[in-house]
Amino acid sequence: MTRFSFQRRVRTFSSEQYAIFDNKADLPAEAVGQVDIHYSMDAFRFSASIVLMQDALDEESVEELIAALDDAALAASSGGADRHVVVFFASDSAVYDFGDEDGGEEFTGEIHVV
Repeated sequence: MTRFSFQRRVRTFSSEQYAIFDNKADLPAEAVGQVDIHYSMDAFRFSASIVLMQDALDEESVEELIAALDDAALAASSGGADRHVVVFFASDSAVYDFGDEDGGEEFTGEIHVV
C-alpha cells in the first residue's frame, strides 16, 4: 500500500479539493492536511496548494507526498501540463461555536483536519 492516499472533498469545473491521509504502517490512516488544485482554462497549467498540519511530516515525507499526489491526482488529470505546487504549514487553532446567546464559547475538544 502507498503511504499517502487522497479523498476528494469537492470538485468544480476548474478545481478540486482532496483530504490527505498518511497511511503509516500498523496505524489507522490519519488526516494530515488538504490540497486544493486549480486548473487554468487552457488546461496546460495548474497550481496546487497543500496545507499540512505543522510537524505532521518531515521534509523527506513532504517530497514523498508531492510525488504521490503527482502520481495519483495531478498527472492523470493534467497530462503534460505545467505544474506549480506550494506547501503551507498550519498549527492547531481554536474552534469556536457562535451558536449560543453569549456570543460563543471556545470549543475545547480535539481539533481534526477534514
